[in-house]
Amino acid sequence: MNGLPEKYRKNTNLLLLSLLNSLGAINEERAVSIKDIMEFLDIRREIVLEFLNELIRRGYVAKKNGKYFITRTGIRVVMGLIS
Repeated sequence: MNGLPEKYRKNTNLLLLSLLNSLGAINEERAVSIKDIMEFLDIRREIVLEFLNELIRRGYVAKKNGKYFITRTGIRVVMGLIS
C-alpha cells in the first residue's frame, strides 16, 4: 500500500477511524462522503480511498450509497484508544 511504512499506515488508519467517530459517522444514516473526509484531512482522494478500502477489508468501516461509516467493530477499536 502506497509505500508507507507499516507504522504510518496504522497511524493513518487510526486517525481515519477516529475522524469518522468524531464526525458522528457511526451508522448508515450519519455516514459521510469521501469529499467530507478529504476536505477535513486535506488529503488526496486516492489516498483516502486506499485507507478506507483497507478499513473496510478489516471490518472497521462500511460503505453504503457512496458514503462511509464506522462499524461496531471499528467503534470498539476507537474506544480502545480512548480508554
